[in-house]
Amino acid sequence: MKKYILGVILIIVFGFFAVQALMGSMTPYVCFTEARQTSGTVQVNGYLASESEEDVAFDGETNKLHFPMEDEEGEIVEVSYGGGKPDNFYHAEGLVVIGNFENEIFEAEDLLVECPSRYEEEKAGVEE
Repeated sequence: MKKYILGVILIIVFGFFAVQALMGSMTPYVCFTEARQTSGTVQVNGYLASESEEDVAFDGETNKLHFPMEDEEGEIVEVSYGGGKPDNFYHAEGLVVIGNFENEIFEAEDLLVECPSRYEEEKAGVEE
């Protein structure tokens, strides 16, 4: 009987630590205001704030893409992304940047582009 009780206690303890580890590894979605107040990595969902290609710049010295992004609350922030510009960047329905703030610039470690729905419509038309 003592072995069963000890086994159940060990399972509960390991389960607790597993849940804590999983919760710590999750990256929450926040707005830019909340991202400024967070020290860890976060995800911000939004849109390219300008349709002008002049507002999007690639710095060859630092290999960073700089662009204005508007979050779902309407706040526009300069984003710096250390990767290339995705092909469908200007046609994206939405963007997700994953990173954190350094000074007043959101430093994105990753950039996810939501494909336009017209591609889905074209694909659906081909499949029919």
